[in-house]
Amino acid sequence: MLYDWNQDIQIQPGNTVRVEHLGLLECQLDNLCTYAINPRYLRAAQENHQVSVIFTTPCTAASVPTDKTLVLTNNPLRDFYEFHNYLAQCTEFYRKHRPSQIDSSATIHPTAHIAEQDVSIGADVTIEPRSVINEGTQISRGSLIGNGAVIGAEGYERKYVDGTYLRAIHAGGVRIGQSSFIGSNSVVVRGVFGGFTSLGNNVAIGNLVNVGHHCVVEDGVVLLPSTVLCGSSMIRENARIGPGALINNLVVVGPHATVSMGSVVISDVPPGRRVTGNFAKEHFRFLREMCKRPE
Repeated sequence: MLYDWNQDIQIQPGNTVRVEHLGLLECQLDNLCTYAINPRYLRAAQENHQVSVIFTTPCTAASVPTDKTLVLTNNPLRDFYEFHNYLAQCTEFYRKHRPSQIDSSATIHPTAHIAEQDVSIGADVTIEPRSVINEGTQISRGSLIGNGAVIGAEGYERKYVDGTYLRAIHAGGVRIGQSSFIGSNSVVVRGVFGGFTSLGNNVAIGNLVNVGHHCVVEDGVVLLPSTVLCGSSMIRENARIGPGALINNLVVVGPHATVSMGSVVISDVPPGRRVTGNFAKEHFRFLREMCKRPE
């Protein structure tokens, strides 16, 4: 049952529908509730069999026939995010709010902050001074969280509507695999629409790294100091990201690939490839082009 939180919204064809997840259209999740601000987005949502509910405008709905359940509103972007915020703040749609569980063998420095709810810390985990472990965090056996690191931080997710910025509450969590290392003052942002920002096993993250919401960092990845991963990027197994590199949102860095220091990556990196530069390109192509530049 959709909560009738705004009387100006009509729900078609009825008011009973199964919703398991909220998220953007590219999310690959069953029974997804999303939004469409124009006919192109609504057609794409219609073609996605995992979408069950769509916030959209009456005009858009009239122009694109669909068998999906529609929530009709004059401002689908605003109302979708307000619905998300309501679920995050007032219900257990995203989290069950269970007491945190810390294995007796874990080493937690007295100055570290561990949320009282929805945290799981496994055996032989080390949490160093002044670290912050927020709700929704799961840390597996043998991992180490460095001084001042923040795991499960709220990231930047704002939508400009009605002349102001609407905050989207980060209602998800962070999963960290076994024997991973998170360096000092690094930040791992929790997911927005439930789900997890995911770090695999044997991941090594240097100091001052930022991992955005819904990123996936697979086993054996190395992120050297001051790396920035924007939201929903994916770093495949055993890839290496050099100091100060920036990976744009939704970019996939393939397995065993290398990103050179300071690179700005705006497109996918094939497996085993090395890229360099701003904007990043294949490493030896970058060097050839540098050599041709006039002094």
